[in-house]
Amino acid sequence: MIGVFDSVLCAIFSPLLALPFPLFILSMAAIVSLINALTYKLLLDHEKMRSCKKRIKELQERAQKLQKENPERAEEVMKEMFPLMNQQMMLSLKPMLVSTVFILLFLPFISHVSMQSVELKNGKGVFEIGVFTKERTEIPVRVENDSVAFDMDKDGVFEKRAKIGETVRLGSTLWRVNGAERERVYLGAVVKLPFPVPFFSYGFGWLMWYIVCSTFLIYLFRRIFGIEY
Repeated sequence: MIGVFDSVLCAIFSPLLALPFPLFILSMAAIVSLINALTYKLLLDHEKMRSCKKRIKELQERAQKLQKENPERAEEVMKEMFPLMNQQMMLSLKPMLVSTVFILLFLPFISHVSMQSVELKNGKGVFEIGVFTKERTEIPVRVENDSVAFDMDKDGVFEKRAKIGETVRLGSTLWRVNGAERERVYLGAVVKLPFPVPFFSYGFGWLMWYIVCSTFLIYLFRRIFGIEY
């Protein structure tokens, strides 16, 4: 079932699959973030949410003023906030569940196209690149002792090599070698950053880049649609 769904999404988003990897993830993050914002816009009771936030803020300010003069009264005021906070959470629950369903539908598809594998026979195979490029490319692959070799020239010499955890540019995309076995090599597309980031010296994988993009886009769309959160 998952394979069929991935195939359907590949057909729907085929124009996006021709984009460079960073733009593909950005586009998918924009689609999911827009769906998230529209879900909250349509399903959230904004008047009640706004009223809850206003009342909670008033009680917080009141409790702070009473903290030194009358701690017991301040504690009673704080207790008045709990039902309001619970109501606020319940108001957000329905749109949150609906948007989570969409996220869970799209993330496996994004992972599917961003994480590729190459089947090997006698330690050799062909990496057929059909994503993040306008033209399909076939690149020979061979597993060596401590690395994976790619891109054989006319003389049969492999020109590029990468150990597990290292990256190599194949076509127009940077790929990280995530693993190599006797019968299969596992690759993941990577976004190379223009500046070094601690713990991400080889760049962001699809999930980290998606989180970076969606964090900004969700905030942007919610501001545009005036969503209470």
